[in-house]
Amino acid sequence: NTKLLKRTVKNLGVNEDNIVCCYDGGEAVEIYDQRNNNKNENGQGMFDVVFMDHEMPRMTGSVAAKVMRGKGFEGRIVGVTGNAGTAQKQNFLASGADEIIVKPVHKEAIKVVLSGLVGWGGDENV
Repeated sequence: NTKLLKRTVKNLGVNEDNIVCCYDGGEAVEIYDQRNNNKNENGQGMFDVVFMDHEMPRMTGSVAAKVMRGKGFEGRIVGVTGNAGTAQKQNFLASGADEIIVKPVHKEAIKVVLSGLVGWGGDENV
């Protein structure tokens, strides 16, 4: 799932150097902690958007989202789940996700998320 999502984001025009992949929620929080102080001249943090899978080892995506929000993350969190049920979606949203994408993730869903980011220069014809 991570490799497919990374390839899709890259194919939509995001520079590979700007894509950071984590393999579980705990690692996502650790990387956020390490890079949180690296803000640009506009005061923006390192990450504009985080795609967070719900089913991850060590720490689920909804728990990681809640932890990152508690630490001040202001970017978009997109929950990714294979469960289209209302309870899991509501859990993710209550934990701080801005929106939910249900697997299988389609390129158009990712494109919609990225198109809302300031400065995203993706190819509109992709």
